[in-house]
Amino acid sequence: MPILITNIKNDLITEAIKLTQAEKTILVLDKYFALDGDTYLVEYLDLQDMEGSSSQIRDIFRRALKEEEVELALETDALGLLILESAKEYEIFKKKNIFVVKNGRIEKFKACLC
Repeated sequence: MPILITNIKNDLITEAIKLTQAEKTILVLDKYFALDGDTYLVEYLDLQDMEGSSSQIRDIFRRALKEEEVELALETDALGLLILESAKEYEIFKKKNIFVVKNGRIEKFKACLC
């Protein structure tokens, strides 16, 4: 079962988990975002430090890929773009579907990430 890496902060995260059939979910958030509950493994980033955040995301990918396959479900914001850019280094887009939140729904990402 895959690991889901996501930045979805609302109820759509449950749908993303079902779509990807994820066994484990890593929620990547800006350090200024407060989250109630402990259902997910949460990684906080300082988006004011883009270089440090990129490095931290690459570390998240490295650790996750050692355990299982990785799936992505992303909100279309600066953090989602940062995660997507890091995913290119691991060629995840060539092996798996990537899902994005669009108009309040989760859809397959349709673009070339070359």
